[in-house]
Amino acid sequence: MPTYRRIPLTVNLESGRLVDPADGTPIASQYLPSFYYGEKLVLCVSFVDSSLAPSPLNESDLFELSLDSNFAHDDDPLMAYSDDTKIDIAGDWDDISRANGKISIRMDCLTTGFSQKLGSSEQVEAWFEIKRYIQGDSSPSVLLHNKCITKNVVHLNEGEPASANPLYYTATTIDSLLDDKIAKVSSASEDNLAVFNTDGEIKDSGSKAADFATASHNHSGVYEPANANIQSHISSTSNPHSVTATQAGAVATSGNETVAGVKTFSSFPVTPSSAPTTDYQAANKKYVDDNKGATSFLGLTDTPAAYTGQAGKFPKVNAGETALEFATIPGGGDMLSTNNLSDVASAATSRTNLGLGDSATKNVGTASGTVAAGDHAHTGTYEPANANIQSHISSTSNPHSVTAAQVSALPTSYLDTDGTLAANSDTKIASQKAVKTYVDAQSGAAAENLIINGNFDIWQRGTDDTGVTTTRKYVADRFAITTGAGTLAHVQRSSTVPSGGKSKYSLELVGAADVTTVDIDQRIEAGIASMLAATVTFSAKIYNGSGAAFTPILLVGTPSAEDNFASVTVRNGGGSGENLQECADSAWTTVSWTADISAYTNLAYGLELKLRVPSGSLVSGDTVRLAQAKLEIGSSATAFQPRLLGEELSRCQRYYTKIGGSSTSTYDIHVQTYMGDAAAFIQVFTLPTTMRATPTGTKVGTWTVNNCGQPGIYCTGTNTFMMNVTATAAGATYYRNPTDGSGYVTMNAEL
Repeated sequence: MPTYRRIPLTVNLESGRLVDPADGTPIASQYLPSFYYGEKLVLCVSFVDSSLAPSPLNESDLFELSLDSNFAHDDDPLMAYSDDTKIDIAGDWDDISRANGKISIRMDCLTTGFSQKLGSSEQVEAWFEIKRYIQGDSSPSVLLHNKCITKNVVHLNEGEPASANPLYYTATTIDSLLDDKIAKVSSASEDNLAVFNTDGEIKDSGSKAADFATASHNHSGVYEPANANIQSHISSTSNPHSVTATQAGAVATSGNETVAGVKTFSSFPVTPSSAPTTDYQAANKKYVDDNKGATSFLGLTDTPAAYTGQAGKFPKVNAGETALEFATIPGGGDMLSTNNLSDVASAATSRTNLGLGDSATKNVGTASGTVAAGDHAHTGTYEPANANIQSHISSTSNPHSVTAAQVSALPTSYLDTDGTLAANSDTKIASQKAVKTYVDAQSGAAAENLIINGNFDIWQRGTDDTGVTTTRKYVADRFAITTGAGTLAHVQRSSTVPSGGKSKYSLELVGAADVTTVDIDQRIEAGIASMLAATVTFSAKIYNGSGAAFTPILLVGTPSAEDNFASVTVRNGGGSGENLQECADSAWTTVSWTADISAYTNLAYGLELKLRVPSGSLVSGDTVRLAQAKLEIGSSATAFQPRLLGEELSRCQRYYTKIGGSSTSTYDIHVQTYMGDAAAFIQVFTLPTTMRATPTGTKVGTWTVNNCGQPGIYCTGTNTFMMNVTATAAGATYYRNPTDGSGYVTMNAEL
């Protein structure tokens, strides 16, 4: 693969100029890129914002590069041009990354325009531009408009040298000179080597390659002559240099040494056979065994010689206080545990000594002369035991007939236990249970609807679409329609709605002859779906105008990756969805579905609800309408509650926003400024709400412009977008969208 000269460039997308990648300042004129006539080269372009952070590009973006010395547009060839086929060619630049704003552009400077406009000049100042086409928009945006230098080269065409001693030779001249030299050695012996003599002529050397010795070693540097002693010394392992243990950091086998650190032995070291003589010499096993002393009580020299016949005795020091001996426990006058105090001399005296008084000799009872059991207090005055008193004390049935007035309480007639609070009275007080029942009922009526635009109030893309076919397409905000086959006659806003006054519009599908099934779906992003690990209920009202009853199907699925619905797996009904209630012809029917979806695989990645009208129900002349679509947490469908229009619009604009196109006599978007020649101007617009993700921006229609081309558009965040133009000359510059509704901007972050 050819390797071309690479030129690294850093482009500030906000200014459309080349900048220094180190600090973001515009590059000085002496550092402008230079392009040479006849060369092929690669531009390695990094797009950044004003903070030098990478500005990501879309994988679907197309690019083109133009190079010229003037701004003429009629019958004037460019000096160089690269279309999208020259962008990001494999091998041109290893750092290519659209996500990081990096692309490569291959440029060919061997063109007629380059030659004509350089002429014989050494160099000519020129301009080069990089344009970007966003998918779905035929108008490009100018990403770079900057000066550069185009340079001539010394010589490119064949021709004879200008003198007998030229500075260069042409290919023809070189071939001729070589032919002349080769002819002079045509009679040389075959396989002999050729050499140049001092006159520059090629001669036969008279020698073949085989006549020369083959080198067996590297001849660079200084070499010693071959010497057997050197080789023997090098291979010796007998310590030819008399290295000592100290030099090698080893412990010597003889002599005195101090060894620091902890040394761990894998086996026990063997010590000398003699006994240690000083305090800190190591003691071996033999020395310890010989001097360990007595190992048992009988080993002591001052104890009895045996235990035989000494059971029940205790050891005591003998009368001479020279040894131990066994002795019998004396019995006379001593208290033994086995006698349980029966061996005291006087029990009465013992009680007196212990301070027990005479209570220790009296019985427990209630008669005089007995000791009380101690089961009640004996102070104060006591009533004789009476069962009626105890019964009265324990009674909780108002034995004294206390009235409500006596305890300052309201009569029970004032308490309202009706959970509907229908009495609406100023003289009754609702019980706690009644209040809870009433509040719970009201909360159910206003349960949060997790479907956006379920009342079909918002239609930013238009209120009638006649092109809905097998490709998924949004019409009413947040609802996408797809046919199994064929194209619907209309997908439109209808004012035919269910009774009850809660809806102004419904979604109306008008069939056609070749239409089969029709799917209506809404996708819920991961951040909301992850909170739905519970029992949920879907409900809606369906009008059947097909001429016969049909049964719709609900398919509930999850995507394979977070917020990426390119692949969706249906989770309910064993993967086939579930039938809803049958819809009678020429009537509105309320359908509902309840399920615990907490175990759905990939629920945290998002959720898709798809309502399918069966095949045969939307053929030519058939009409089906959908209204009051709702998804809520809970085991039953609660009353549908519309949102305020401003709140519903804001929720829709998180996914899709249309700016302009209102078909009024004034411009929705009008940007005007004064610009210098070839200057770039960028206008930043703030979105009405923060979008779900960085949107895809599209400029629709042909706009009115002055002193510039059609504006380009690009997005770098979720809150703003930019439009840019480049002035064709110094002066007033403006662009504005048409007033007939055909020109506007869309921001798309749908799932």
